[in-house]
Amino acid sequence: MVERFVGIVGAVLFGVVLFVAPASGTTAVFSPSALSSSTGFDNQTLQLPVDFDLGVEWVAAGRPLSGETLPVELTECQFLSDANVPEGGCNEPRNVSGPWMSRVEWSVTNTTGRDDPVFLFFSGLQPFLDPSDPGVPALEQYAPGEVGLILESADFSVARYRASSDDYYYLGFVIDDLSQPVDLTFDYAVTRDILGMNTSELGTPILQMNAFFLPEPGPGVLTALGMVGLLWLGERRER
Repeated sequence: MVERFVGIVGAVLFGVVLFVAPASGTTAVFSPSALSSSTGFDNQTLQLPVDFDLGVEWVAAGRPLSGETLPVELTECQFLSDANVPEGGCNEPRNVSGPWMSRVEWSVTNTTGRDDPVFLFFSGLQPFLDPSDPGVPALEQYAPGEVGLILESADFSVARYRASSDDYYYLGFVIDDLSQPVDLTFDYAVTRDILGMNTSELGTPILQMNAFFLPEPGPGVLTALGMVGLLWLGERRER
């Protein structure tokens, strides 16, 4: 567990924009209950290997509402396109139809005051609200299986949360340093278009986000790693 955690954290460099693949690729869709709770993506078919397990100490992350402050905030640019319409500019309205693509660029800012490694992950789909009755879900929603994260578009990690009733799986990014803003890029695909429905209120899917601060290796682990290093140096000197 510790070795895998160290490997994950070491593989993610602070401030690096993740590689963006072509539009086509394998997608990970959200689980059927993703609209009602933060149940992550459906891993029954893909069977993606798990990088680490999550604890319960999640904090809110995402695009803040007006006047709201979140522990981990995202500033987002979406670049929409489909087979017939080329990619538009940052958050530019486009007359696209499904299936369509969204290339997303995030600037991530941590307001918690903590700078230990963090797992920023997609937990589900946030429902649209009825513009005439705030707080009430709108009639038109995306189904979880209509929104898929394109696995080849970014260096995603997979985490599992082991609840008493079931195991839940989450895709996200391990970031080893959030003391400064970090840029991330990824793609997702949508198979149905509701962009044309009252676009001032409805539009592209709202992806629910959470953040989990990863525990630092304990003193015993660090001591053991130090001993391994000393033994390695000793072997080198004997040669």
